[in-house]
Amino acid sequence: KKIWDVYYSYDPGNVDEEIWFGQNISTLQDLNKARLVRVYESWDYLDTLSWLALIIGGIIMIGFLFCFGSENLEFQVGINSGYTFLITFLFMITYQFNHPFMMPIDLSPKSYEVVYNYHNDTSELSPEDPAFLKNWKNK
Repeated sequence: KKIWDVYYSYDPGNVDEEIWFGQNISTLQDLNKARLVRVYESWDYLDTLSWLALIIGGIIMIGFLFCFGSENLEFQVGINSGYTFLITFLFMITYQFNHPFMMPIDLSPKSYEVVYNYHNDTSELSPEDPAFLKNWKNK
């Protein structure tokens, strides 16, 4: 909302600024659409019956391995362990895709330092100055 307020208050002074402003608005709209699509897609999830089918199916498949035995115990344990690991790993991936916004987004102090240093380096230039854009592009 704050970004859009800044754009609404900006008044381009010449044709170059109007072109630059139009491109920025277009990019901002694309960013907004991508955010809405991402949020909308996060609402789609597996229901309880699907999870139940996956878990029971995994247990049955692992149990099926015990129907066949090998004379070499270490080989049988290795195959059963590997198969169990694979199924568990696939469940974990499915869970992560089912909950895409589960982990908090964390910004480290380094992110703020980069922005702070950028603004300090260009503090003598205003955004309306063409040198400001040139200096920004060179970074």
